[in-house]
Amino acid sequence: MGSRAERAQVAVMDHPPRVRALERALGAVADGIRPVVDLWRPYLGGLSNLPIDGRFLLVGNHTQMGGAETFLIPYAVRRQIGVRVRPLADRQFGQIRGLPGDLLAAYGGVVGAPDTARELMDHDQTILVFPGGRSRDPEIQGRGIHPALAGAVGIRPNRHREGLSDRAGRARRR
Repeated sequence: MGSRAERAQVAVMDHPPRVRALERALGAVADGIRPVVDLWRPYLGGLSNLPIDGRFLLVGNHTQMGGAETFLIPYAVRRQIGVRVRPLADRQFGQIRGLPGDLLAAYGGVVGAPDTARELMDHDQTILVFPGGRSRDPEIQGRGIHPALAGAVGIRPNRHREGLSDRAGRARRR
């Protein structure tokens, strides 16, 4: 195969048949668990504000629910507007092989890296990120920005402290 960027595009957007089959199965499971989620009655505010074209970034915080929001947020968005949410996962998840790795891919998860985040944005995918301070760059970490998104959208640490910068380096106010 070609360059690293070309391999990343294939891994992000074009899954093998076994992963596509798992995507369909996970969709059926999500449809089937609706009564269970309705009984659970989690608080899901703001869903009516989501753009129906699915072109948006969701930034979440992990709660004390043991990571349930990682599954609940994509479920709720799919249920509300019918789009698939693509969670950015920590680098360690990229090492998972076999059925668990295929399930992660079928769920939409990708390793949070600038190339993969950029590829998702280029394809108008809905992205979910939990910043969590995993960056080794203290400037990015202190701003709560996932390092994959920082590189993908051109955020430059140590510049424009009062706001984010765009790809050309111009400051954007928050």
